[in-house]
Amino acid sequence: MQTGIRDRYRRDISLDAIIRCSRLLQGLCAFAVEGSGVLLLMLFPIVAFVGCRTTEDALLARGNDLLNQQAYAEASFLFTSYIQLCPDAPQGYFARGIVYQETGNLVGAERDFENAILLNPSSTNYRWARYTILKRRYEALLSITTTDVDRPAWQTLKSALATLMMGDLRMILKVDPQDISARLELASVLRLRGSTDEAMTELDRSVLEAPFDPGARNERGKMLHEMGRYSDALEDYDMALRYCDNCTLVNYNRGLALRQCGRLEEAAAAFEEVLTEDSLDGGAWLNLGELQHSLGRSDKACQSLQRSMNLGIPEARDLYEELCR
Repeated sequence: MQTGIRDRYRRDISLDAIIRCSRLLQGLCAFAVEGSGVLLLMLFPIVAFVGCRTTEDALLARGNDLLNQQAYAEASFLFTSYIQLCPDAPQGYFARGIVYQETGNLVGAERDFENAILLNPSSTNYRWARYTILKRRYEALLSITTTDVDRPAWQTLKSALATLMMGDLRMILKVDPQDISARLELASVLRLRGSTDEAMTELDRSVLEAPFDPGARNERGKMLHEMGRYSDALEDYDMALRYCDNCTLVNYNRGLALRQCGRLEEAAAAFEEVLTEDSLDGGAWLNLGELQHSLGRSDKACQSLQRSMNLGIPEARDLYEELCR
């Protein structure tokens, strides 16, 4: 373990020196309290600030260096030492929370991010960090198969997590109303909770504030698609395509909307564009095969379905057996 750190004046400070500094200050404090050293008692806060402020900064800086080097155990040790010296400083909890997150300790990460938020509620960085953990927990919860007995508790936990997630996102937007990523995430959580109208309001605002953002256009297009407004969705997809370089996701969604509008040739062309960028997209091969069959291109349809089947799409096998055997 590398223990040498540097303070802001680039002097070497070892962890032993840090400990000695802490003990020295404790001794000075005891002397000032027990003795009659009034002058020393008056000077003690200055000595403490000058002597250990640089020590604390050095701990945090060296911990961040180790974090960047993925030396997680050593970084965690330094951040914990920093927290012990500065329990009211949120950056120590935040930094250690990142270590916990990187090493898979999501409980510890969430707890440290929560402490950082309590000490500085207006920090968007701390809010984003906790939101990431909450989102992972929420997604893991969605993948659980529940029984009738477990479902009420599952629903309660899911609702509580969604409420916390929305709270963090709303606070981020309160501090930075132009954070499009936060607004899109909020729309996504609202949609998961069934609040379609509120989600649509957030997406409309995202597009209004960032009309040339392909992500905002694509997300609103998806929402319009789910609502059966395929022509409106196409307008957003077409606008998104003007402003993004690699648009496989937009082209995929656009192909689905074109198909719903009966524009089969254009839909097939959209999925071909997707496959030009990603030839291993089994879903695109499946959609292309279905469209080719509808357009009377049976041989090409079977080839596309075969590719989809080879890429592990179960629906492709059933359709291949139906159309190509």
